Formats: sequence, C-alpha cells, structure tokens
Amino acid sequence: MMRLVPALLSLLAALATAGAEAGEAPVGVRALGLAAPDRGTTTLDSSIWYPAGPGGERGAYGGSPVFRATPARLGAPLAPGRFPLILLSHGGLRSAPHMGDWLAAGLAARGMMVAVIRPPAPPDARTALAEYWRRPADFSAALDGLLADPDLAPHFDPERVGAVGLFLGGTSVLALAGVRVDPDALRTACDVPGQLIDCAWFDAQGVDLHRADLAPLSDIAPDPRFRVGVVVDPELTKLLAADSLRDVTIPVTAVNLGTSDLVAPELDASGLIARIPGFSYAALPGASRFDAFALCTPRGSAILAEEGAPNSPLCAARSRAAAHRQLLARVYDGLRRGMDETPEPGNGE
Repeated sequence: MMRLVPALLSLLAALATAGAEAGEAPVGVRALGLAAPDRGTTTLDSSIWYPAGPGGERGAYGGSPVFRATPARLGAPLAPGRFPLILLSHGGLRSAPHMGDWLAAGLAARGMMVAVIRPPAPPDARTALAEYWRRPADFSAALDGLLADPDLAPHFDPERVGAVGLFLGGTSVLALAGVRVDPDALRTACDVPGQLIDCAWFDAQGVDLHRADLAPLSDIAPDPRFRVGVVVDPELTKLLAADSLRDVTIPVTAVNLGTSDLVAPELDASGLIARIPGFSYAALPGASRFDAFALCTPRGSAILAEEGAPNSPLCAARSRAAAHRQLLARVYDGLRRGMDETPEPGNGE
C-alpha cells in the first residue's frame, strides 16, 4: 500500500496541473442587491461569481425542488488580481430565478467575474411589456453599482467588460450594443406566427399590442462601457430596426440552441448574419432552448408531472450537462475573442 502513495500523489498533482492549465479555479459566490433607478424603489436581486481564494464554505447556491443548486464556495475571498467583468441576464418574461447560475459559475472558473442580474418577475402580462425597455436599463444600472462597490471594483478590469444574455436577456444585450426594437414591428408581432414567443400569454391576459404604449422602446440608449456581447436564443430578432444594426460597434456573438431549421423561429438569430458588423454565429446541433436552464434534480420530472406537466421538456432525459459544456465553451470563446477585437462601424448590409 505504501508503494502506491507516491504514485497517487503524482496522479493528483497531474490532475491539479491539468485543471490549472485549462483555466479552472475554485468559484466563489456572494449575493448582491443592486439599485435600479428606472424601477423606482426596486432592488435587483443579484449575485457575483468569481475566482475564489482559499476559504469560504463549500456548498451550493440557488436551486429549487425542480432545478439543482450550483456548487460554489459561499462568501469565499476573491483571488488576487483583476479580472474581466461580465454581466449576465437569463430568461424571458416568466423565467425562474437562478437559471443562469450554472453559466456564471463556469465562466468564473475560467477567470472571469460574473454578475447575474435577476429582474423582478412581472405580476401579469400587461406589466411585463415594460420589461422590454427596463431590462437593458438593468444592465447599465447594475454596472454603475458594481463599479462603485469599494470591495469588488478593485478586482475588475474596466477595459474588459462584457454582457451575456439568454432569451430576453439576449435582446437586452443587443440593445446595449445599439440595436433597437422597432415599436411598430412589435405592435403587429402577434399578427403573424413565429415573431414573438409570448403572444399566447398576452392574448390569454387580454393584452392587445396594437393598443400598447411602446414608445419607451425608442428611448433605449447603447452603453459604450460594454466591449463585447454574447446572446443565446435572443428574442425579438425579427422585430429589429434595420438602420440600427449597421451602427453596432462592439463584437457580438450569437448562439442558437439547435440548428436554424429546428430552433423556434421566434429565437432564430441566424438572420442577423452579415447584417451586424463583427457578428459571429454558431448553432449547437442536438441542443434545445431548454438546455439553457439549470440541471434538474432527480425528482424534477416527477414534480413537474405532479403539477400537471407530465411531458415537460424542462427536464428531458437527454444529457443537459453535455449541452451546458458546449454552450459554456461557445460563450467563453465569444467573450474572449470579442475583448480582443472591435469592428468598424458601418460594415453591415
């Protein structure tokens, strides 16, 4: 047995070295409350994920009876140094909290500080319309708060600030880059199938987009502090103002969970190829939009069945972990490449 100890130690050392070479690091997490002036007295329920130094309680953050919590060192000290700062927003108008934690943890393990923004859930469809312009403002407000935080700000590299958004979060990231949703196009979006994913919800609650006040969409301003954007299955891509696409001045990467012939048309970003300067696009074959969600607990499918959704794709049997690895790699690559390049404005078609 004693002869095996040196060999075992050598193996552990090799594994540790391999992890370090891959950019992996212990991940810490802290809860944050960030001011959101556009929302009045509402505070954004947020968290910051980061490369951790020694210490902190090993545990898991977030989670629910259906979705797994994300392993992390709770309240761990930050590792020394300055890191890229990434702001991340996951989900559509009715997304559950903590769905983006797995992605934030993966990016933090690769040497980034990631603030997950969780906007308040709208109480009804009519109130939800304001989320189309409030969520881009959430990004800017959160960045204001993070850059003013005396404990966190010294660890950020202000020249490497990026934004990642999934679903409506992706639409918000496009807005930060200067892309505008056309209010007239949104007003008629539910007249034609395949343009807006929430039409059935709006109709069920008596929301008529033709009568809605969508003027604030025209007031959204880009935020030049963000140097790169990555969007995953972004919403409203068929409703964008064409002239705004040509003026994007930061690199943007889009990822669709599934090939363009299978992805929901409301989430298909392939049509933006060649229309946005510096735009990169990738599709993940075999994935679906539900793979953007956290891993399910062992009882996740049973709980959904008990709640009246026995065939819900939220906890499909296929390997979500494999899709997570692919998506994490694409998002990380888009952020890293984007921080090293800036497109010339006016090159879109």
